[in-house]
Amino acid sequence: MRIHHAISLTALAGALIAISFEVYAASGLRFLSHRTGLLMTLWTVLPYVVIFAGRFFF
Repeated sequence: MRIHHAISLTALAGALIAISFEVYAASGLRFLSHRTGLLMTLWTVLPYVVIFAGRFFF
C-alpha cells in the first residue's frame, strides 16, 4: 500500500470515528440542528480533512 493511500485511509477512519463519538456522546443527531453542534463537528473533523487534502497538495 502506498503511503498516500495509508494517510488517506487514516484520515477518513479518524473522521468517521470522531463523528461517531460525537453522535454517541450527544445521544443522537439532534445536536447538529444547533449552530454550536455543527461548529464542534467541523472543528473535530477539520484536522482529518487537512490530512486528506494534503494528499493532493503535498
